[in-house]
Amino acid sequence: MNIRALIRNGAVGLLILGGCDTPFEPKGSYREKLVVYAVLTTRADTQYVRVYTTYNPTGFDPLEVGAETPVRNAQVSLTTESITHRLRDTTIFRIDKSRYSTELAAYVAYPLAINQGSRYSLAVVSPLGNVSAATSVPGKGSVLLANAYVMKEPEKFNEDIYIYLTLSPLSRGFMIRWYIDFEIRSGGAWSPQRLEVPASIETSGPNKDQFIYPALTRRSSETTARQTMETFGFARPAYRLFLKGLKSKYAAFEFRFKRAVFILTQVDVNLYNYYNIVSGFQDKFSIRTDLPDYSNIQGGLGLFGAMGEDTLLVDLPEEIEIP
Repeated sequence: MNIRALIRNGAVGLLILGGCDTPFEPKGSYREKLVVYAVLTTRADTQYVRVYTTYNPTGFDPLEVGAETPVRNAQVSLTTESITHRLRDTTIFRIDKSRYSTELAAYVAYPLAINQGSRYSLAVVSPLGNVSAATSVPGKGSVLLANAYVMKEPEKFNEDIYIYLTLSPLSRGFMIRWYIDFEIRSGGAWSPQRLEVPASIETSGPNKDQFIYPALTRRSSETTARQTMETFGFARPAYRLFLKGLKSKYAAFEFRFKRAVFILTQVDVNLYNYYNIVSGFQDKFSIRTDLPDYSNIQGGLGLFGAMGEDTLLVDLPEEIEIP
């Protein structure tokens, strides 16, 4: 062995032996940060912002912590077009208390209708620090039903139901949902009902049909300089099976159709990125335990996003034949 190889091997050995005395801490250092979550929506005139802090579990399982860490003394504001709205502290009833037994702490702005196509800034000032974020609400879109005759008389046609969508340049993702409004007579009075129509059927075996519903989808065009046209199809076999199940479920009642409701939801780039990253890696066969994260909160963690909705109503005949 030459002297150069001997020196090299000795140096590697010293590094290995020296490293044995250094304690290994897989968690790393911890620094408390503000966490903010808010999604502006045109669906309602009430907007919520949640503010709390990160926490450091004693072990390696974050779910071992059974108490939230809300920040209740912050100053929270939303600003658009030089108009600032101050949010007030509130408490919201928590439906799922399997982990946290307390109610939801949040800040609320009411009434505050969100304007499609506008830009909003969020600011949080607290003793624990200040954070900020901004987002643009997608502008108005449009929904056009290409072949309503199939929906109204499915027994006469074999084609799927197609929807033409116009998306705002400010949107990154979209989802179209189709609902059927109908009424049943119970106790002498008509009761309004609504159910969602599936987009397709997935068959895993004999008599094992599963409805597939629309999901959030990335817009096909990358440009944000102009509106985008998208096409979405609802499979006629899924619609047929939906009608069959609907009439079977309410066979004991007097029944009449009212209208079809198509709701186009557009989301901004922040909400789409957050949803896509959180929902994108869901391989149940993988042994990976790491999950990517996304945040657009300056000085903290969390999400400030926006979504807008546009609706198309189409009247239906009171009776629809099942093909």
